[in-house]
Amino acid sequence: KNKSRSVSKKLFNIYFSNILVNFQEDSAVSAAFLDIRSAYDNVLVDILIKTIVKLGIPPDTCRFIYNLVSARQV
Repeated sequence: KNKSRSVSKKLFNIYFSNILVNFQEDSAVSAAFLDIRSAYDNVLVDILIKTIVKLGIPPDTCRFIYNLVSARQV
């Protein structure tokens, strides 16, 4: 079993569950799906994180993105 695919599937399920709950509660819903394979090595982590923080992205999501891009593995 491909471990990275398993992790991706679990993360998708977590986000999908949160989106579904917020939608059912008539709350704001947002989601982003990124195709990062081709540009992954060109990510400037500090600039990316500063930008998403300024955009008001929730702290948990910022940490998730930081951990994803700082690990540099796809």
